Amino acid sequence: MDALDFTVTDFLALSEIEGTRLAAGAGGVDHVITRTNILVNPDAFDWLMPGEFLLSTGYIFKDDPAVQRQIVRSLAEIDCAGLCIKVKRYLSEIPACMIEEADRLDFPLIELPFGYALSTTIGIINRKLFHQSDVLLEQTVSIPREITQTARASGGIHGIAETLARLIGNPVLVTD
Repeated sequence: MDALDFTVTDFLALSEIEGTRLAAGAGGVDHVITRTNILVNPDAFDWLMPGEFLLSTGYIFKDDPAVQRQIVRSLAEIDCAGLCIKVKRYLSEIPACMIEEADRLDFPLIELPFGYALSTTIGIINRKLFHQSDVLLEQTVSIPREITQTARASGGIHGIAETLARLIGNPVLVTD
């Protein structure tokens, strides 16, 4: 896991979304969130990707415990980051069978308070993800910039190797 990764733990700690609660899957809170999606179709699993963090009102699985368990299993198999369910509209609480399955699979299952729209929640997460992409891009751009500055300052091959080693956090071996 990279220092720039945005995890389920980071999501739970967001001050912009108060009252989220980890209902199950505590062993998976280090899952990295790479994108967000809304789960509105129980047949959407072919289009989901590892790292996706899903949000749902629970409407598609509200009355069927078998589907509830299968959704948790399928999302865990795909290696999605977690499932956040908005309660109090279609589900008064997250079903016990989903909690049981999520705990068994270390798959984060999160309760989103009723007052938050799924789109607002996605927007907040995406801002965090875009910010991290901006930081990574800046770090990537800074490497050739600093190497060029070192070379212009007559740092020579040893100075360039030292600068590169510092920037990438690994030793650099120069051979002839």
